[in-house]
Amino acid sequence: MTKRLTLDFVKSSFEKEGYTLLSKEYKSVKVKLKYVCPKGHVHEIGWSEWNSKRKHRCPYCANNAALNIDIIREEFLTANYELLDTVYINSKQSFKYRCDNGHVNSMRIDHFRRGIRCPFCSGFIKKSINEVREIIESEGYKLLSDEYKNVHTKLLVQCKKRHQYKVSFHSWLQGSRCPYCNGGIRANFDDIKASIEEEGYALLTDNYENSNQVLELICPNGHHYNVAWNNWKHKGSRCTECSGKGSSINEEAIKEFISDLGIEFISNDKQLIAPYELDIVIPSKKIAIEYCGLYWHSEN
Repeated sequence: MTKRLTLDFVKSSFEKEGYTLLSKEYKSVKVKLKYVCPKGHVHEIGWSEWNSKRKHRCPYCANNAALNIDIIREEFLTANYELLDTVYINSKQSFKYRCDNGHVNSMRIDHFRRGIRCPFCSGFIKKSINEVREIIESEGYKLLSDEYKNVHTKLLVQCKKRHQYKVSFHSWLQGSRCPYCNGGIRANFDDIKASIEEEGYALLTDNYENSNQVLELICPNGHHYNVAWNNWKHKGSRCTECSGKGSSINEEAIKEFISDLGIEFISNDKQLIAPYELDIVIPSKKIAIEYCGLYWHSEN
């Protein structure tokens, strides 16, 4: 007597080939079982067909499936889309659907199978200037442009730190943000002046050439001191009289660590590779340490 198959055994057989069995009950070898193939197609097959020597598998992947409205509805459901059409005409038909964000649109089933999804969610259907402004300003940025043409047109935007730059809405949706804050654009004199004055300092230098140029400042307590823009921005170097140190807090921590090891070092060496400065030089080990790596990769 042939042993009756169990649902667990059938399920295991499907899963070995990357299929997911949706049916919750196994009745007989001829009763159809619903499944999802590795490419997301929903279909049905009897156990006798599945287990035959001919190895019947997903007909959509084999391009020999007979479509109907129920099959198409099941496929849209795999993306949490609601199919609104109720009649199937042919495979070239555009089917109306509602996506999981509530947008209503139409799409052919072959496009859906290629991974194309809601164009509203993907940002490929034109939004109004107010919709674009709402999205950009929800992150604390300010949209300065008064006109929006399409996702690839550059928009003038101001970030939280008042940097102004241009970005397409498509790039924005892909995560592109302020290049000044990310170090991707060379700072100009106005940017530097604004950053320094934001902390109560006064900039006495009236021009800017590059990030290693020494700038003359007055701190909030009236002390005059010099600092390179690179050190101000990336190392946190501030008034040396107020801090009692000529280096950033992190540099001092490194120096303290080396000192605890009993190793002699030279601070802020300007001789080894003049005119550049090295934060820490350990002659006995022939080692030099520059705390901020951006120092050597900034603009010239």
